[in-house]
Amino acid sequence: MNLDQYKEKYTADGAPGWLAIDEVVEKLYPHQEPKHWAATPHHAIGGKDPIDS
Repeated sequence: MNLDQYKEKYTADGAPGWLAIDEVVEKLYPHQEPKHWAATPHHAIGGKDPIDS
């Protein structure tokens, strides 16, 4: 993929890594709705430091 193809496929606020994973998983497990899981940073739920020690 060259730069022009990349710009055509992905927007500035897109998630190309996540979309690439979805494409591969769709081939392995067709017709299943993906569930995206992400960790919640400790500081986002009230922690004092964004880096857990």
